[in-house]
Order: sequence, then structure tokens, then C-alpha cells
Amino acid sequence: MLGGMKITFGWGLDGAAWDEGAAGVPEGTATLGRVTVGPTGLLEILRTRLGLRGPEIPRPMRIAAYRAALADSAHPWCAESFSVDPWAVAKRMLAWRDELVAAGWDGTLTTVDMVNADAGAVSTRVAALAAAEKHFDAPGMADALREVVARLSDLVAGGGWPLGIDSVDIQGDVADLPVPWPGVFRALEALGVDVTTVEEAAPLGRLDIVTAATEWEAAESAARILATSPGTSLVATHHTEVLDHELARRGLPRAGLSETSDQRATAQIVPIFLAAVTSPIDVHAVAALLDLKVTVSNIESGAVRPVGVFTSEVRHAFLAALTQQPGVGGPAWRKVLDAFRRAVAELPPEEKDSRAERERNLELAESLDGMLGDRALSFVDGTCPTATIIASLEWLSARLRVLGGALNAPELLRAAGSVTTTIEVLRDRHSVGEQELSRIVADCCTEDPSPLTGPEAWSRPRRTSPALISAQGPVLWWGAVDPAQRQRRIWTPVEVEQLAAMGVVVPDPAAIARARSRANLNGLRRAGHVIAVVPRSINGAATTIHPLLAFAAADVAAGAGATYLPAIDATGSFDVEKLLKSLTGDAAEQVADGTWTFGQARLSVRTPATWRPDGERIEAESVERAVTPGTQLLPARLSFSQIEHLLMHRLEWLLGRRLEVRTGWQSDIPTGNRMIGSFLHAIVEEIVATMQDRGDF
Repeated sequence: MLGGMKITFGWGLDGAAWDEGAAGVPEGTATLGRVTVGPTGLLEILRTRLGLRGPEIPRPMRIAAYRAALADSAHPWCAESFSVDPWAVAKRMLAWRDELVAAGWDGTLTTVDMVNADAGAVSTRVAALAAAEKHFDAPGMADALREVVARLSDLVAGGGWPLGIDSVDIQGDVADLPVPWPGVFRALEALGVDVTTVEEAAPLGRLDIVTAATEWEAAESAARILATSPGTSLVATHHTEVLDHELARRGLPRAGLSETSDQRATAQIVPIFLAAVTSPIDVHAVAALLDLKVTVSNIESGAVRPVGVFTSEVRHAFLAALTQQPGVGGPAWRKVLDAFRRAVAELPPEEKDSRAERERNLELAESLDGMLGDRALSFVDGTCPTATIIASLEWLSARLRVLGGALNAPELLRAAGSVTTTIEVLRDRHSVGEQELSRIVADCCTEDPSPLTGPEAWSRPRRTSPALISAQGPVLWWGAVDPAQRQRRIWTPVEVEQLAAMGVVVPDPAAIARARSRANLNGLRRAGHVIAVVPRSINGAATTIHPLLAFAAADVAAGAGATYLPAIDATGSFDVEKLLKSLTGDAAEQVADGTWTFGQARLSVRTPATWRPDGERIEAESVERAVTPGTQLLPARLSFSQIEHLLMHRLEWLLGRRLEVRTGWQSDIPTGNRMIGSFLHAIVEEIVATMQDRGDF
């Protein structure tokens, strides 16, 4: 018969693979019933064991529910801000509410408890949260944690319950954990779970810090270290796109840690789409939607390709119409629609494949025309009916799901899910303002990593946090720069005192920061030897080394003494800055006389000669296109905008107008004087055509 679970818990161990960090378990050994988790992982286990699992509510839906609760409560403390930016206020106050709930707050307050004896006042902020709580019913993870704590307390009082957990090994001191976790472990111990504290690892044995001027130079040094040290594992707290390039050059697998961003095309589909279908119609927004390409990967083959929301036939036809007549619904636009309709009508019935393709193009063209025409979104007095927005978004969601399913592209399916979430947020509203709609879309659209990067199989462990280091052995820490994540104090001392009187112990930001730093430092200690690679600038911005390295350096100093580090005096005292300086080497100094050296590793390298442009060679190797001078380069006629262009940008006019070297579609759509000129030309042509039809000419 199988025993209960054996859990290893650490503050920074969420995301650990299998049994990473488990005491006495060799790395890479999968064992049944053993798991390594952090706070989130342990919460999920306890919810399952206690029968408290339920459907998860997406965060945008919770923000929408809290917005409605704030509107219903109408508390004066936040009324003015709420009238200006309701979504932002609801988002911020929901975060405050969740922090209190995770600490045990039940959403109520009593006047006696909330009165400050010195000031004689009630915390209006907590009062506003309590007022909104009466109308709010969208639980999140904070509610789950409070529910688990309450259920464990009930079980302790009622005689227990078989949790199916044999033991919990805790890395670090339980008393140092933020609330309510010390109480959780006391309850588990009372219910028969063997709760023990894992002995901390020995002080860090060796620390080498390698700095480089740029990320590219740092990546080159890191790749050389990994190439010459087969037993060195990798911890990456910064994206590895540049490092992957250097690893691939040396035949090593890519780490594949990509930076997530809300600026990728998948997250920009909805904003670009809404900008295009909102009146007054902006032809450049329409062109951006038509020209939008999303880079996706096939989940089966791994092939990467760009995909547009519209087919290439629809895209090229309408973009050509916009360059000819920068507007929607004009003769050029109608001509495109008529061409798609004729293509379907003139095709013989027996050509089924071609008919399906042409019917699809016609459906896309007519849908776009409708959404830009009578179904365009219109904000009157600052608001737009949500029904019209939902109708357009439902079309976009269906289109993305069709493309995602046909191409096995998870990026498109995630984008479709973001559209669906936006629809659900809007469904309970009658109207929405333009600013609030923009905020809703920003919160509903998920940040995605680049589909062009991905991890490749490697025998060495790769981790995203020092806390996840589980076994002894050299570790290269890529991107050991200060993340600038500061845990700010949210609650005033008066509020902390008032909440404590209610039995709610607000987590101390300093305690959370200490728990995080201690978990990361223990991970570095388990490695024994850490090589931290620090670029001095990233994307042109100066960086500083990670604060954890100061603790690691002190750790090394405490264990090494004067025999290892010259920055330590005879009494064992040391200055942290001098100590860090003595442990730091420059990547540029690793190469001398054609040899790269790091520790005992050696590599022969070739330093390329400094390149200086050779004017004669560049001129000789330049690509030329011979054009015979003559009157054939002169235009038959010139508009005023062309004259202006010719006088101001002669070469650009010659390349574009006569040699047909053109820019992209979006850049070719008329603007300014060209757009006005095209508009006036169209008016004159319409007048002349009408008069000719009447026989007035």
C-alpha cells in the first residue's frame, strides 16, 4: 500500500521540477509520492486534499466584478477617483482586498476595532473595502488560502482528517515565513503531519563574478564558460535570447527563456482590430489591421510562420484600394468587393476547392466591409454600446479559432481566448467608455513569449531562479542584475494597528523580501560554486549587480577567511564593496595573446581585426542599377503633391515614381497633402463623370 505524500517546501520553490530540492534525493531521480513546492504549489495540494477546489475565475473577470461592487457600494472614499477611472481604481483596490483576505480578513469590520485610540478616527480605506465586500462574490487565490486556513483550524478543533500527507520538510525557519504560513504548518503538525526543518546548506564555497560592457559580450563569455565546463548548470533570471545565439554558435542547446511582452503581435490583435473598426474610420488603422502578421509556431512540427488575420488575396486587394483612394466605401473599395463577388459567381460549380477558397475570401471581404461600415463602433458622449463591440469581437474570436485550429498554432488560440475574456467582461455592461475599454483590453490580452525561441534538450539542469538549485555543482548565473523589485508598504502604521486589533496580521514587506532572499541564497549555497555573469548595460541602460551577490560574497568570506580573499583583513573583517571588487573580473580581460582563460579552462580564440570602411572597395562592390538618362524619366504630368515631393526629396521621388522601388503598403497610403489631393481629385472626377452622363460636355 502506498504511503502519503512527502513534500519539500521552500518559499522560492514554486516551479520546481519533480523533486528538485528534496533532501536526500539525487537530482534527476523521479520518485512516486514526493513533490517539491512553494506557497502556490502547497496551497493547490491542500485545496485538493480538503475538497476545496473549484473553477478559477480569470483576473479580468474578478476586476470587473469588483468594479461592479464599488459602483454598488458607492463609498465616498474612492468615489471621485472611481468616476474618473473606474477600472484602474477597481484593479488597485482588488489587490489591496486580496492581501487582507490572504491574511485572514473576513471582509467585515466593527467600529470598536477600527477606532484608533489616539486619532479617534476610522480607517476610511478599509471601510471602503468592507463596503465593497458586501457586493463582491468572485473569489481568487487569496480567498482559497483563507478558506484552507479556516478548514485546517476546524479540523484541528474537530478531531482531524486524513490529509494523505506524511511529511513536510521546510527549507528555512518556519517563524521567518510570512503570515499565514506559520499557522498553516502548526495546523498540519496538529493533524499528524511530520513537519521538520531542513538543515541549511553550508556557506557558499566559491563565487566568481564576471562583468561585461554589454549583453552580447556577457553572452560570449558565458557561452565559453558553459562550453568548457560540461558539469556547469545554468540559472537564468534574464531572458536568454542573446545567450542562445552564442550557445548555438558553439553547438550547444538553446536555453530558450524568452521575455514575455504585451507588445507582441498576439497581444496587439485586439487593440489594432478595435482601432480599425471604430468610427471615424482611420485608414491607417485599417491598413495596420490588414497588414498585421502574427508569428506562430506549429505545435506538432515546430515550424514557424507569419499569419495574417485576413488572407493574402483580401489583404493585397484592399491595401491596393487604400493606396489608390485612402478611404472606405469609395469606388476603389467597392471595386474590390465586386471583384470578389464576380470571382465566386463566375466559377463553375464543379471546382469545389477553388469555390471554397473564393467564398472564404468573399466572406472575409464582406465582413470587413460591414464592420467598417454600418456596424462600425461609435463612441457617443464618450461611451459605446457593448453589444456592438461584442458583435465585432465575436467575429474576431471565431476567426482566430479557425486559424489556430487549422494551423495548430497555440499563439492564435491564446489570442482567441483573450478575445473571449474581453467579451465576457463586457457582457454584463450596457455601455463602456473608450478609456475603460482600452484598460479592459490591456488586462485581458496576455503577455506572450517569442515563438521564435524555445528550449532545446540538454542534459544539464536549467532553472529560472537560484532558489531552485537542488544539487551541488558549479552553476552559471546568467543575468545576475538587480531586478529592481521593491516590496512597498501598502498599509499605514495606523491601519496595521487597527487590523491587528481585528486579528488580521498584515504581511510585513520586509519579511517577504527576507524570505525570498534567504531562499535564493540557500539555493546558491547548495551549488557550492557560483559564476555570476553581469552585463553592465542592457539595451543601453546601466545595470547594477543583484543584491543577493553581496550576501553571497559575505557568505564566501565567512567560510574562506584571509587565505582566499585579499579583501579580508587579519581580524576577519571586510568591506562588502571591496570584497565584491576582489571577486569580480572583466570579460574583456579573459582574452590575452589569442587565448581565453577562465580558471583552469583555456580556449584559443581569434580576435578579428578592427574593421575600418574602405571607401574605394565599398564603391567598387556596391550594387548599381544603370539607368539611361533621357526624357523617359520625365513624367507626363505632375500633381502639386508630386511637385512638392520632387523639390524636397528628389532621390525618393525618382526611386518611387520612375524606378518603382516602393515602400511597404502602410507607408504608401496617402497622408497630408497627398490625401487632400486625392480627395479633391475624386471630387473633380465625380463631377466630370456626372456631367458627361448628363451630356453637359
